[in-house]
Amino acid sequence: MFIYRLILILSVLVLAACSEEPATEKATKPHLWQGQVDMLDEAKKVSQDVSKQLQERKRQLDGIGAE
Repeated sequence: MFIYRLILILSVLVLAACSEEPATEKATKPHLWQGQVDMLDEAKKVSQDVSKQLQERKRQLDGIGAE
């Protein structure tokens, strides 16, 4: 049983050591979903801006109706 574990550990080490790109390059690559995350953040900002504009417009219209 010990020999099987040893073989398994060695094979995992060999596979990890022979990967196509260094671990540092993997860590510095942009996130796979970064474009979508950025788009979501931008959509939230736009939504907040629109909400502020609507609130301001409502205040203006309420001011007109009160006169």
